Amino acid sequence: MGRIQEELDSLKRRVNDLSDSSSDDLTYLRAEQSQLHTLVTARLEAQMDFLNQEIHGLKRRMYHPGATEDTRAFNGQFSKVRIFDELCAAFPFEGFIETGTHVGWTTEHLCRKGKPVYSAEIQAEHYARAEERLRNERQLHLFLGDSVEFLRAGVWEDLGKADLLFFYLDAHWLEHLPLREELDLIATEHARAVVMIDDFKVEDDPGYGYDSYGRGQEITLEFLKDELRCHGWQVFFPALPSTHDHMTTDILPPRGTAVMACAPEVVDVLRRVPSLRFWPLPKE
Repeated sequence: MGRIQEELDSLKRRVNDLSDSSSDDLTYLRAEQSQLHTLVTARLEAQMDFLNQEIHGLKRRMYHPGATEDTRAFNGQFSKVRIFDELCAAFPFEGFIETGTHVGWTTEHLCRKGKPVYSAEIQAEHYARAEERLRNERQLHLFLGDSVEFLRAGVWEDLGKADLLFFYLDAHWLEHLPLREELDLIATEHARAVVMIDDFKVEDDPGYGYDSYGRGQEITLEFLKDELRCHGWQVFFPALPSTHDHMTTDILPPRGTAVMACAPEVVDVLRRVPSLRFWPLPKE
């Protein structure tokens, strides 16, 4: 019996040694992979940026001859820039609320409308960069923290519940998607709002990319269906097909967008915005 136990103990030690060795090998391989990825990305970055600008310029000349050439707001994406411009022409917005400041390119664009702008960023590094870049914007109020807490706090003291507001929701990057809570708070506190959501799945155009984080957490109508029905949100997708769209900031496929409203008088105006098309939600 004692001999068998000794053999078992010896076998356990060999298995443990093999496991440790495999773990070390895996760690080494991952480190090598990361280093190789960094080297390749660094070498190709200039070429990728050049190629992206060429594609963007080609599509601008073909489909958008009057589009701004140098904007980074809304990632410089043709559809999103046009949608925002047409929304501002259709609605007399009293203020702009943004979740997901990042480094402030879109925030800066919002400030040019001459109305109060409130923006929240959860990443301290991004917040610091945006704060430094936009320190001279007098009507801008930046906040460091979670987007849901930012919306729940209602910190925009110069904007009332009855004011017509524009919300740009782009705070979805970490594993938790705050969109359900964000939309619920907006519908409850600011029903006369127009909401624009980035990285959304355009149901009938697979050329538009969207964010998916696994375990059912993805920026889709399916993920939001209970919230959409609860408050009667009406949904609009870009009229521009993905084949005519592109971003200035990334060679990846263009990102999908959804525009929403729940107040009937706001929805009626959205139906007349040329860059949008109404998407009827399935009945229960």
